[in-house]
Parts: sequence; C-alpha cells; structure tokens
Amino acid sequence: MKRALFAALLALAACDTNPLTVLPEGVFVITNATEYRIASPPQATIVTVQNRTSGPITVRRCLIRGSAVDAVGVDLVLEHEIDGAWQPIDLGFSCLTVPDAPRADVVLAPMDTTVVARIIVIQPDPLRVRVAYGVGADAPPTATATSKVFVYR
Repeated sequence: MKRALFAALLALAACDTNPLTVLPEGVFVITNATEYRIASPPQATIVTVQNRTSGPITVRRCLIRGSAVDAVGVDLVLEHEIDGAWQPIDLGFSCLTVPDAPRADVVLAPMDTTVVARIIVIQPDPLRVRVAYGVGADAPPTATATSKVFVYR
C-alpha cells in the first residue's frame, strides 16, 4: 500500500504542470537551415510557408508583376543584402512551376504548411525570401511574409 501511494505521488510530482508553449500565430516563411556551405554538388535550400492562422490563405509561387503589396511588384522575391540594403535578385524566369501553368497559387488550410521553392546557390551570399499571400481561398495578395536571413558561405 505504501509503495502504491509513493508511486502515485512520484508520478504526480513528475507531471509537468506548465501549459504547452503556444506557437505564434500568423504566416511564416521558413527555410530548412540558417547556414549552408557552397559545395559540389550544390546544396538546396527548401523554403516553406506555414499558415498558423484560423482561416485559409492563398500563397503565390509565381513572380506575377503588379502585386499591390510588394514593393518591387512581384509575389515571390529572393533578395540578397548589398551594402546594408535588401535588393531583389533577378532569377531570369517568371514562375516556379511548369511553363504552361498560368499561376502556381496554393491554398493553405489553417495550421498547414507547403513548400514554395527549392533554391540552389553557387556563390556566397546572405539571402531571404519574401512571399505574398491573400487571406482566404483564392484571394489576391494583401500581405507579405519574409523569411529569416540564411547564408551561403
């Protein structure tokens, strides 16, 4: 009897009574590392968008000109830092999908994640990615989310 009572008290003492850590809400652009080596063969950076909101969002994966929410007028921007200022990199193409698809939008359900880009870099550079998104299914962009800086060395 004493052993059972001691075991029950020990089990209660071992329980964590602190509440679970709450993840911040919002839309987040995430990369799979903060630092990469320039290597042969090249190493890819995987860029994902996380929807930590209570409703769906529409993420643009194309470089569609004229987005009202993006300062350089595109919906997905890879930027590098030059003399302390972030500048867009001209990727030389307009969409991260097959050529005959007009757009590569994806609707993310609440608390869902999708891959938006796979980036391979061949020269050292600090980089970040900005993605435009709209609140709701098939919504035009109304806001942008920016990744943390990641570096190729």
